[in-house]
Amino acid sequence: MKNHYEKEVNLTSTYSDRRCELGIFQAALLLQDAMTELFHQYRCDAIRLSRTHQVVWAVARTKICYDKEMLWMDHIRLKVFPVKVSPISIHLNVLLETLDGERAGRVWADAAPRCRAGASEV
Repeated sequence: MKNHYEKEVNLTSTYSDRRCELGIFQAALLLQDAMTELFHQYRCDAIRLSRTHQVVWAVARTKICYDKEMLWMDHIRLKVFPVKVSPISIHLNVLLETLDGERAGRVWADAAPRCRAGASEV
């Protein structure tokens, strides 16, 4: 199994703010999509963890850095990979690149499993 997840994304209106740019909130949505799909690839996504261990993934800390302007309908490539794995969290890096391979942005995030609402802590 490869140790990263990669996909191409069109920055549609879902990922654009009112200035037709990739905003902070929209970048967080991209992070959530990428993180979810990476965890699904590892078979440890929130659905499986919720059913087996009564926990879901929570993004604990995030840092977003833009290297260039990303606009509505730009086509970019997301690369997500875990950098540090510990018993209580996973540190992820997300690279945003143009299709030419030029870096457009970076996202760092820590994700940690948290008890589901209504579930008792173990």
